[in-house]
Amino acid sequence: MRMIERLSTTLGVRSEVPNQELGADIVARQDVEALRDVVSLLNDKSRAIQGDAIKVLDEIGQCDPALIAPYHQVFIEGLTSRYQRVVWGAMTAIASITPLVPREIFASLEVIVGAADCGSVIARDHAVGVLCHLSSMPEFSEKAFPHLIFQLRKAPVLQLPMYAEKALVIRDPALRERIAAVLTSRLADLDRESAVRRVGKVLKKLA
Repeated sequence: MRMIERLSTTLGVRSEVPNQELGADIVARQDVEALRDVVSLLNDKSRAIQGDAIKVLDEIGQCDPALIAPYHQVFIEGLTSRYQRVVWGAMTAIASITPLVPREIFASLEVIVGAADCGSVIARDHAVGVLCHLSSMPEFSEKAFPHLIFQLRKAPVLQLPMYAEKALVIRDPALRERIAAVLTSRLADLDRESAVRRVGKVLKKLA
C-alpha cells in the first residue's frame, strides 16, 4: 500500500489520528521504505497531502529521531516552503534530530534563524530548541549562542518561560551567566505570577 492512501486527507478524516497512527506504525516496523514514501509526499502538489506528510514525519521524529535524521536536508529545504504548515513541521523535525546530526544542522544555521524570524510561533519555538542544542556544543556555540540570546531578549512574554527552560541544556558557566542576565532583565516584562515563578526556577538552576 502506498502511504498516501493512509493519510488523513486521503481517508477523508478531519483529524490527525490517521497520520499519527501511520507514524507510530512506521516506527514500530522500522519501515524505511514506507518512510521514504512519506518523505516523497512533501513534493505532492496538494498542500493537504504535504501537511499530512510532515505530520507523519513529526510523529516519527518524536518517537525515533534517528529514523528521520538521514533526511535532515529535506527538512532544511522545507523551511523555505510557502506553506507554513510545512515550515513549522520541518522545524519541529529539525529540533528532534539536532542532537543526532548537529554538524549538518549547524551548516544551515542562517536558514533556520531566518525561518524563525519569518515563520509562525511554533516554528520559532522549535528554532529556539535547535539554538539551545547547538549552543550547548562548544564547536557550535560561538555562532549559535548570539542568536539564542537575541531570541531570549525579544521573546513574547508567553513564550519566555519555555525558552528559558529549554536553555538549561547549556552547561557552560559563562554562557549560563549571560542567559541569567537576560532573563533577570526581563522579569519586569512578565505579567503573570506563574511565568515569574517558572523563570525564577530557571534562574536558580543557572546560578
